[in-house]
Amino acid sequence: MTYPGFIRRRLLTYSPVILVAIAIVILGIYLNQLRFNYQVQELRHSLFNQLSVVRAKFEGNINSNAQLVKGLVIAISTEPEMTQERFRALSKPLFLESSQLKNIAAAPNLIIKYMYPLEGNESAVGLNYKNNSTQYQAVKKAVDLDKLVIAGPVTLVQGGQGFIARIPVFISPDTKGKKKLWGIISAVIDTEKLYLMSGIHNNESDFDLAIRGKDALGEQGAVFFGKEDIFNLSPVLVDVTLPYGSWQLAAIPKGGWPKHLANQELFILALVAIGFIILIPLIILGRFLEKRRESETLLSGLFELSPIGIALNDYETGGFVKINSALVTPTGYSREEFLNLSYWDLTPIEFEAQEKIQLESLEKHNEYGPYEKEYIRKDGSRYPVLLRGIVVYSTSGKKMIWSIVEDISDQKRNEKMKDEFISIVSHELRTPLTSISGAVSLALGGAFGELPAQANEIFKVAKLNAERLSFLINDLLDIEKLYAKKMKFDMLVQNLISQVRDAVKINQSYADKYNIELRFIPGIDKVDVSIDYQRLQQVLANLISNAVKFTSKHNHVDIKVKLVNESVRVEVTDYGLGIPKEFYNDVFKKFAQADSSDTRAKGGTGLGLSISREIIEQMNGTIGFESIEGEGSTFYFELPVVYR
Repeated sequence: MTYPGFIRRRLLTYSPVILVAIAIVILGIYLNQLRFNYQVQELRHSLFNQLSVVRAKFEGNINSNAQLVKGLVIAISTEPEMTQERFRALSKPLFLESSQLKNIAAAPNLIIKYMYPLEGNESAVGLNYKNNSTQYQAVKKAVDLDKLVIAGPVTLVQGGQGFIARIPVFISPDTKGKKKLWGIISAVIDTEKLYLMSGIHNNESDFDLAIRGKDALGEQGAVFFGKEDIFNLSPVLVDVTLPYGSWQLAAIPKGGWPKHLANQELFILALVAIGFIILIPLIILGRFLEKRRESETLLSGLFELSPIGIALNDYETGGFVKINSALVTPTGYSREEFLNLSYWDLTPIEFEAQEKIQLESLEKHNEYGPYEKEYIRKDGSRYPVLLRGIVVYSTSGKKMIWSIVEDISDQKRNEKMKDEFISIVSHELRTPLTSISGAVSLALGGAFGELPAQANEIFKVAKLNAERLSFLINDLLDIEKLYAKKMKFDMLVQNLISQVRDAVKINQSYADKYNIELRFIPGIDKVDVSIDYQRLQQVLANLISNAVKFTSKHNHVDIKVKLVNESVRVEVTDYGLGIPKEFYNDVFKKFAQADSSDTRAKGGTGLGLSISREIIEQMNGTIGFESIEGEGSTFYFELPVVYR
């Protein structure tokens, strides 16, 4: 006969065992899934980096070919009545080993008259695009857009495949100021050569690749390289930006995404072994131990096995009550030494303000974090940690804090290496860039005699590109200094109105190139602020140049200054297309223009607004924007008023 008390005791004895077994299984499943997700995420990150390299080569090669064709456009627009021999002389230098051009044709009045190389392409001379419905639509699109448009890939009559780049040629305007269409230039880009030089045919790559966006239609276009199914297998995607439109690259690991964790059998075996190690002693001792001690033993095993630091602290004193090895090891203390430390023995004093914020969160929400700070080792050095925790109560009702303390030294080290890499590369680029800029300036200045018109235009394009690269390098160096809080600020109390007036004068010459008037509306006569003059001018120049580039509805940009409570606000208003709402959260991020939908980022490095935000915030100000899509945008910053 089984007595109810016996059954009850058995349940009390083995229920903790059953519960811990379930916890281990759930934890094992969770850790297995966590590790699997991490593996997949790392694989996606690796694929994205590899795909970004391919994308960069793709865009570089496409833009290189585009610049070659645009150079020929400039030549024809200045010499529209050239001969076939003259066209051949201009075209021949474009067919370098580094280009992927297969042939190039010029069609005045949309009838092919010039061709290089002529050999093998004689049949194309005389082709009237207007009589070819398929090609005429593509030609008309390029003319209407007044842009270089890439179509294809298409199968070529002479064999193989190619992309066709078409760009209209306009000559001097007539008496009414309207540009006159001379014709169109069509260049065939060899697909195989383009793929080869862009790394598409790299047999050593560990991923399968597909490309869609035929005729530059982006994700809406047909797949023209690789298997179409790749786009349905959760691929890593990147966009290749073309002079007009885009392609989309998709990649998955060779053989597809992993179905389970690498070494999963070993992990399961280890989990089973750990389960037996924990459960068997508990079953043997369960008949003789009280429930409380049994629970403590189980929790202690899980506690010590954790690869992340865990601590139990007294809520009132901050003293450590319980710690695991993963928490103690990075500090250099022994377990006994560590337990004698207070919370503030490990925390630098400069984190006192942040600690107060986290304590307030504990009081209000019974949890805190995650947040980053530093721990002090026994030798006085420091290392970064990421903390989060919750309030718990002991069996006696005492208030305690469970904390997870993750050592993030490796993560910070990787971030530092990235920043150092950017800085080193930026500095190393300066020397060759200075030489290039100097040589181009000498040529434009007449040091080598008077240049032919078309050569002069090409040198001007080279000079502009060298200047743009110089701006990018300076922006890279500035943003890294700002984010590292290493940029020096010479803060002086000055009249903001005069500083803004200076900025308007300085930037008017830039605005003149776009036929834009900078209208300064002071609003007040004088207001003092504490600023670094040069850094403020950098911010104003960025906001004004952005507004000038993207003003399309009116011929002016408005700069206003007004008081807002105890601050003064400077507003720069343009009358362009505005900013899409889905892009609001990314406006002030580094390299925000990587999204091709960002119409405000045309022609910039993608760093200007991010730099401006850091400068204003480090001068104790705030920065923001307001925008109505289709009507324009206002970027503004506010600085505290200084009363003298």
